[in-house]
Amino acid sequence: MKKQYTLYLLPILVLFSACSQLQDKEKIVKQKEIEPYLNEQAFEKAAGLPSVQGDLEFWKAKLKSDPGNVSYQSKLGAAYSARFGITKNINDLHRADSLYQRLLGQPAMDNENLLQALAQLSVTKHDFPSAEKYSYAALKDGGDTRANNLLLFDALMERGEYTLAEKRLNRLDGDFSFGYYTRKSKFSDYKGRLDSAIYYMEEAAKKIDERSSLSAWSKSNLGDMYGHANRIEDSYEAYLEVLQKENSGGSYLHSLQGIAWIAYAHDENTKLAKKILQFVDSQIQSPDVKLTLAEIAEYEGNTQKKKEYLQAFVKEAQKPAYFGMYNAYLIDIAATELGKTDWAMELVEKELDNRPTPQIYDLKAWTYLHQNKPEKALKVIQEHVAGKTYEPVPAWHMARIYQANGMEEKAQEYYEEALAAGYELGPVTEAEIKKKMES
Repeated sequence: MKKQYTLYLLPILVLFSACSQLQDKEKIVKQKEIEPYLNEQAFEKAAGLPSVQGDLEFWKAKLKSDPGNVSYQSKLGAAYSARFGITKNINDLHRADSLYQRLLGQPAMDNENLLQALAQLSVTKHDFPSAEKYSYAALKDGGDTRANNLLLFDALMERGEYTLAEKRLNRLDGDFSFGYYTRKSKFSDYKGRLDSAIYYMEEAAKKIDERSSLSAWSKSNLGDMYGHANRIEDSYEAYLEVLQKENSGGSYLHSLQGIAWIAYAHDENTKLAKKILQFVDSQIQSPDVKLTLAEIAEYEGNTQKKKEYLQAFVKEAQKPAYFGMYNAYLIDIAATELGKTDWAMELVEKELDNRPTPQIYDLKAWTYLHQNKPEKALKVIQEHVAGKTYEPVPAWHMARIYQANGMEEKAQEYYEEALAAGYELGPVTEAEIKKKMES
């Protein structure tokens, strides 16, 4: 299984050297240091869940007393969104969406703020065409403001409109705000400039109050980026700092997932990694942790356990309630694990309508390869993927596709790129890359 993580929705993976080399490395994750954070009360307090629950009850009561009050509806929608950010309960996202949709066209409503909220929620539920639509509407309604440009940047990036996204960002040159720096970081990462991406996220972290949950968010994302750069101790320390914060929000569980991956992929401590992930799984109401547990099961040679975790993920993730948020993972699993390439291609076409990015085209090519259509796979990557993304997953896929088409020199080039960049690939795939390079 190959997984990827983007500022952030899904499990974090860190690639290191071959298993035979790992045993000589100093262990980074200290179990005694992490144990206190594997506690439900500690998580709820640090993440601010009681406060969010209090807000929910307060605005529910206010709305019950005055059902037509648009301000109460908006505040309740924001509270549901906040709880989703911590627990990932998909029902909260539906509740927020329903409340916001109900407010559209209400004369007493601040239309620009509502459109901004709908744009943000649309990104969260992976409805990127709607995110773009609402962002443009907010821009038209409220003018050329920082908030509207940043929202539109987010939507355009998800839609693969990178030139337009960059133009939006350039309109804010000299802004130097938290929001601006985080987008500069994201765009630098897209361009393959990891050092710049880290620099801008570090600058963003300086711009926000340490007590804010946004501070935890930026530190947790830095943990991801340091892992990309093989700065593993820095990655661990960044995640640990998040866990120590009094207001960590959804970054608490995200950071635990990052630490679990370090314990597994760097320290070879699968027992601790699984303990951390099982705690996260018990607190979060989304299926994605099971992908990492499946990866570890494969590493341990436990084929049955891997199968069980993947089945559990697929059963949950394909439910309509998730808005197709996990389609990219379902495509990969359907093509590589289940042999359901027709289903995979059906999901690919849906995703291309939603976000025609190089990563989705890569999944189309990957599916063609598993349909034993290497020539079609090659055509897709040559037209839509090669030179358009710097992520290791497409590099790994392209290497396989070039090799299947007898283009050994190009294949070796991309195998080396994937092997060097391997944050998102993991030890299992690393071993497979080395095996393919030698074949």
